[in-house]
Amino acid sequence: MVKDILAEIKKAGVEYAHHYSDLYFPVNETSKKIVAEYEFIKNVGKFEDCITGETWFDVPFAYYDTE
Repeated sequence: MVKDILAEIKKAGVEYAHHYSDLYFPVNETSKKIVAEYEFIKNVGKFEDCITGETWFDVPFAYYDTE
């Protein structure tokens, strides 16, 4: 079970972005596997990037500053 989704996304080398505490990352095979194991999967949403048309995951309150 994944408790820290940001750490798992980083470890897998998945591109990510954020807005304040909301974590965003593209939907792909790697990220789908991570989300499927996420403890709070019911909080995960999706949106379509209006510029690129790509689908991204949106995870509220999952981003924190690690530096």
